[in-house]
Amino acid sequence: MQKLTQKQIENTEYVKIVKKLLSQTAHKVTKECTDYNWKLQISTPEFSVKMHFHMYSCPVELMKYGTGTWSFGVWNSKGNRVMYSSSVNPQVAHEIGSMLSRATDVTDKKQAIKDWEELEEWADL
Repeated sequence: MQKLTQKQIENTEYVKIVKKLLSQTAHKVTKECTDYNWKLQISTPEFSVKMHFHMYSCPVELMKYGTGTWSFGVWNSKGNRVMYSSSVNPQVAHEIGSMLSRATDVTDKKQAIKDWEELEEWADL
């Protein structure tokens, strides 16, 4: 797999779509893992991105099938899939993970401030 520059990574459709979703005030991020299947969803009222990654539980399976990559799909509000890729470049997946981490950190900090303000009001601090 070819090594991409940061500019090439940022210009991929995947990163642009995730960046747009995360810029929306009404975005929601959900994470789930069941039976070695990781699922990540970023949704707004208009569109949602669903990413999946399967981890092999057996080293022989990993050797046989190789290292997997994330799949990436986009659905509209009508439930129609409008884009799908079965394998996202690992560098692009890393960038999406970094973007999600930054967005989550901002949300967590805002929530922590709000939680403290509620405690101050409740306890007359």
